[in-house]
Amino acid sequence: MDIFSYFIGILTGIIISVICFIFILIIIILIKKFASDDDTRFYSSPPYEMEELGLDSNNNIKPIDGIEDENTVLSSGVILSNEEDMEANDFQVQWEAIEYFREEEFSIISELELQNILANNRIFTIAQGHVEGEEKFYCYSQQKYGKLLFLCEIIVDISTKNCTLTIKCNDKKHLGSYLDHFYNSISPIITHDI
Repeated sequence: MDIFSYFIGILTGIIISVICFIFILIIIILIKKFASDDDTRFYSSPPYEMEELGLDSNNNIKPIDGIEDENTVLSSGVILSNEEDMEANDFQVQWEAIEYFREEEFSIISELELQNILANNRIFTIAQGHVEGEEKFYCYSQQKYGKLLFLCEIIVDISTKNCTLTIKCNDKKHLGSYLDHFYNSISPIITHDI
């Protein structure tokens, strides 16, 4: 082995060691950069206040953006809009298009305050009428920040105060929480489930 080969071997070893050292140094710098305490990508607790998300200290949803009544937030987290902006034609089209529904029966004390009670809970009546001993209400609610739509048909037998409710929603996983909201809304006038 000549001196030249020996020198090339040592030089190659040094170059490889320097490249490895630089590579390891770059990895350490990147890890520190991406895992630093002031970087928002890695954290064990959020870098923002829970109130900014509309949550209280127990991660429960609380009213935000001027929503004054916690009853307008469904148990599924959906916030109902306070806007009454649906047209009767849109209601009819949506009623025919939505396939997910639930039917319920219950009794009420009186149908006279039903429309006001529902409106106070963001269930808006789009049509109401008296037909052959029955009072019919067609109502809706919409999600404030999204496309969820809830449609209701309430048929009240005027003589017995027994009601038939049909609720439709364009996402079936929210039917149960909306039904809970409906029953909570009419609790002052409901007598019992049938």
